[in-house]
Amino acid sequence: MNSEFNPYDQNGDMPERNMYNPDSIYRQSPQDVMEMKQPVKKEKKDSFGKKLGRTALIAAVFGLVAGGAFQVVNISADKLRGGDEPTIEGEADTDEAEKTEKAEGKDKSSEEKASDEEATDEKNSEKKKGTSSDDIAVQSVVNSPTTSSMDMDVADIAATAQPSIVSITTSGTTTYQYFFQTYEQQTSGAGSGIIIGKDDENLYVATNYHVVGGADEINVGFCDGEIVGSEVKGYDEDADIAVVKVPISNMKDTTKEAITVASIGDSSQLQVGEPAIAIGNALGYGQSVTVGYISALNRSISGSEGNYIQTDAAINPGNSGGALINSRGQVIGINSVKYVDSTVEGMGFSIPINEAMEIISGIISGNQKSDANIGIETVDIGREYSQIYDFPMGIYVKNVEQDSDAYKADLHTGDIIVEFGGEEVYTKKDLDSLIKKCEEGDTVEMEVYRADPMGNYEKIKVNLTLSAE
Repeated sequence: MNSEFNPYDQNGDMPERNMYNPDSIYRQSPQDVMEMKQPVKKEKKDSFGKKLGRTALIAAVFGLVAGGAFQVVNISADKLRGGDEPTIEGEADTDEAEKTEKAEGKDKSSEEKASDEEATDEKNSEKKKGTSSDDIAVQSVVNSPTTSSMDMDVADIAATAQPSIVSITTSGTTTYQYFFQTYEQQTSGAGSGIIIGKDDENLYVATNYHVVGGADEINVGFCDGEIVGSEVKGYDEDADIAVVKVPISNMKDTTKEAITVASIGDSSQLQVGEPAIAIGNALGYGQSVTVGYISALNRSISGSEGNYIQTDAAINPGNSGGALINSRGQVIGINSVKYVDSTVEGMGFSIPINEAMEIISGIISGNQKSDANIGIETVDIGREYSQIYDFPMGIYVKNVEQDSDAYKADLHTGDIIVEFGGEEVYTKKDLDSLIKKCEEGDTVEMEVYRADPMGNYEKIKVNLTLSAE
């Protein structure tokens, strides 16, 4: 038999099925058959020796890493314990080589720690250099002994200040307006005050205007329980400041000896975070003391003029007109309003004493106008009345007093004032505020609507000259 491969059968024909692939239905050439007989190339595998070497190398690296980690843990534990671990009885002593290695590890750890601390200090220094008051808007707080603790005990401060704080009770009549009719109702109120000065005839008490404004009767209660009748010396409604004078002749000698004049501080030197004490006639129950801190300075309040001191010392109804005192027992503010909201606590406000004293001094000396009365009785005409009655919006003049400034300016009953000194006015409060800014003898042009006999309104101008009260 010929050893050479012969794919043909005895008749010289190609068989139907290939001997190397019996399932094939195609005829295949000798070259295809030979390619099919080529052995499949197997992937070369690593020898056992190489695997063993690689495994040993990985184990060595792992051992070094684990050993280093355990060494760091041991060093840290030693530092926390303040020294080496105590040797358990029966335990073999550590040889000199291990002790040396451990000491070197500690020295290395200390050097690394010192290096890390230096790097941290450098980062912090860079961060401080990159941050300034120009970048972040913050309220400046100066660190000083007065911002961290009281100069005196609170009880001592209260005992020193309370003789200069008084209670104020009032009774009066509140007028309600319904269309062009007015109704009156008897009312009473309670507040606080500060004895701010005295002369040979009167004792002067500073308080809020809203405590005594419109009151027919004012009584001042002193620290010894004595109550003396008094009257308003003057006020500034916009600043919510008023001064009440108490005749010294009506006071008992024991009361004169018991009271003191308040010590006045400097509100311009206040710092946020400084302790603050509020003293006043809270809820009309008598004097009470609350303690807190200066929360913020130069706060503005919607509907009020000027800036206020904000404090978290509790200021309750009746505290108005009382004193806000610093850690040295000095008055730094007159408590005026409290932010009222069911979801907010600890937001009381005080008028800075520096601003208040300018007004108080003017009232006591007689240089401050205490009233803005030009001799008219008015009713405000709002948008609703204006639409119903087809009147211009403004200040309706109900009555003009005989020989008053308004009478001399030829204002008539029925006139509606809409402008004063070039500024529009729609309420009596607006008008009074502008009048109080004028000096005695000033002449101001006013614009008013005046109705003719047919009820048609025409705008005219009148000149008002302010005379001495």
